Amino acid sequence: MKFTLSQNGISSLSIAIEHFKKFYYSESTKRSSEIDEEIKIALVFLENAMELLLKSVLITIDETSIYRCPESKRIQKAKSLVNTENTLAEILLKSGNFKTIDYHEVVDK
Repeated sequence: MKFTLSQNGISSLSIAIEHFKKFYYSESTKRSSEIDEEIKIALVFLENAMELLLKSVLITIDETSIYRCPESKRIQKAKSLVNTENTLAEILLKSGNFKTIDYHEVVDK
């Protein structure tokens, strides 16, 4: 089963909201460490959701904009294989390990 960037981002956002609710609506009987864990999970998944959703927006503008070396020969070759059944991301996933930009670079773009 494969998911798009936006589907993964929405899933991460859902997890972040679920854990935020566990923290926000927690009973006063919960231990401090349990509350801290809920906050930590919510923040990690919120950051992940933001990164994935922003990347999904960036690729609608330029499909190579989320990769570290968008002008590499391997990416250019993969672009020629894009069709209605395979996106650039899917082709690159099949052909090897490609580094994407990190959270801070996504936000800057």
